[in-house]
Amino acid sequence: MDTKKSANFLAFAVLCFAYTQAWAGNFDNEWFRIFGRWDGEELRADNIQLRLPEAEPNRGQISGQVEKIDLHAKSLAVGPFAVHWTDNTQFEDITSSQLRVGKTLKISLKMNEKGQYNARKIGLEATPFAPHSLQVTGLSGNTFERKDGVHEFKILNIPIYTALNGYNVLKSLIRRQDVRRPDDQYKFNLFGKPVTLGGAYDFNPRLRNNFDLDERSQDANVRIDNELKLEAFYPISDFSAVFLSFIGSTTSRFNFSNDTRNRTTFEIDRDETWIFFDRLAGTGFGLQFGNQNVTESREWWWDKDMDSLRLYYNRGPFHFELLGGKQIGGESTLISISPKDKEVPRILSMASWAWSYKQRLELFFLKQWDQSSQENVGDVIKRINRDNFDDNATWFGARAIGEVGLSDYGSLNYWADFAGVNGKETVFTYGSIDNIFTKTKSKNKNDVSGWAFDIGAFWTLPVKYQPTLTLSYAHGSGDRHPNDGHNSAFRQTGIQRNNWRFNGVNRFKIYGELFDPELSNMNIFTSALGVRVFKNSSIEMVYHKYDQDQAVSSIRNNNLNKSPNGISRDLGHEVDLVMNFREWKRLELELTGSVFDPGSAFSNQDKAYGIFFDANYNF
Repeated sequence: MDTKKSANFLAFAVLCFAYTQAWAGNFDNEWFRIFGRWDGEELRADNIQLRLPEAEPNRGQISGQVEKIDLHAKSLAVGPFAVHWTDNTQFEDITSSQLRVGKTLKISLKMNEKGQYNARKIGLEATPFAPHSLQVTGLSGNTFERKDGVHEFKILNIPIYTALNGYNVLKSLIRRQDVRRPDDQYKFNLFGKPVTLGGAYDFNPRLRNNFDLDERSQDANVRIDNELKLEAFYPISDFSAVFLSFIGSTTSRFNFSNDTRNRTTFEIDRDETWIFFDRLAGTGFGLQFGNQNVTESREWWWDKDMDSLRLYYNRGPFHFELLGGKQIGGESTLISISPKDKEVPRILSMASWAWSYKQRLELFFLKQWDQSSQENVGDVIKRINRDNFDDNATWFGARAIGEVGLSDYGSLNYWADFAGVNGKETVFTYGSIDNIFTKTKSKNKNDVSGWAFDIGAFWTLPVKYQPTLTLSYAHGSGDRHPNDGHNSAFRQTGIQRNNWRFNGVNRFKIYGELFDPELSNMNIFTSALGVRVFKNSSIEMVYHKYDQDQAVSSIRNNNLNKSPNGISRDLGHEVDLVMNFREWKRLELELTGSVFDPGSAFSNQDKAYGIFFDANYNF
């Protein structure tokens, strides 16, 4: 970057910082989650997050330690809240007779006309709170700024005091989905602002066996990943921040076969590194640039770290993102940039409208240009540089997602994703030479157009263990002759992860932990039964049935080492047992067992197995 560009960048950053400083301090009539401390007279808030609105303005939720209790009067006190329960109050993981002073509860409540708090639901918090620490969620009233600069407003008729100049989305930017960092991370002051240091250690062994579906061959292997992530977060102001994250990891592979060797690799990765400016000029706009995580709730469209510039808009029920960028390299010490991302600029956009209580409509758009150099048939390249698909394509679609209360019958969560793709592709196949080099066997160019959908719902019953039944069906269009110049098979964006959760406590591969196919030329039926156990854990049994839309002799992006015969459409079945445990403040455990039973589309008919374990310690 030359001097002129550096000066322009610095001037732009200073301008953004000035705008965010000048327009601050609006808490009026918004739904917030407040984290703070009750000192006996007032609630001092030190973290304020924007939340989706509830159906009724006098509803809310509180979490904290019980300070007083009267079982006879059916009342208890949590900070300034004197809460009453009735025979209609729902209790989760605790009964009324087990209520004790000092227990940390999560209480969903409703405030009546007299200002009294009636509990709708009382349950145990997953982790205990410190004495006098409170979490309050509700609709704010009008803001009053005192002469000392402290802002005062009310939620659920309780005065909230804060020295913050306003709410912001900084916390959400440094928390990936299902990532849980403790509130008491290490901090130190730098120029009057706190620097927060944290991270996680992840231990992830995996056993895979018979992925070629032939028990006569020995292809079992164990892979052990160790990953240490270090993070630093610095708020330049209440509406601007810098985030840095780096990862050190080792990967060890142990093969049961005698003709392959075991190996261990070590690498350091450049993780998220960005700067963010929120609420520019007092508007709902924010700007983020650097290597940042681009994701959406179901990870069906995208979930990837990208070097990019992103514009946000948040205002009431509306959210909008527009992002453009491409990987610039230097991703890790092992490989500078993945061949799938090399010279591939992308533009992404997402718009979301929370049109009703817990109901959202979303629109998605992605355009990419693959400008990477292409090898010719007969060229010899390194195996690590293989790139089977060069797509110059546009994806577009919509999603409806939400939760519907069924009163005494629990709740129903639903989703419906629809997508289309149009563009051009170049498809390469390779033949192995040795462990380092490979030879280009074929190269085909096609016009591309395809479509897909994924629809489903899960029903959670309002009884002990919260049993949840899930049914879904996904379809990605196919093509009987995909390399004849036109390919009508849908393909996903290439930056998706297909990672979500039903009513469990953590995410998993929604199309199968073992097979894990891309939704392309495929029909996938899924059913699942899950329960919540202990304080914050879950067990789910998940079943998948796979069929090709058109019988062809290839499957786009999956974990098996066997291709179908191109005659039958029946790919087979998979059963996953997914167990997640979040009983501790910093430690999370996951254990998954998977079995894939091949269908008549495969010439080999032996089952594939996998056992996956993950231990994650947050600090």
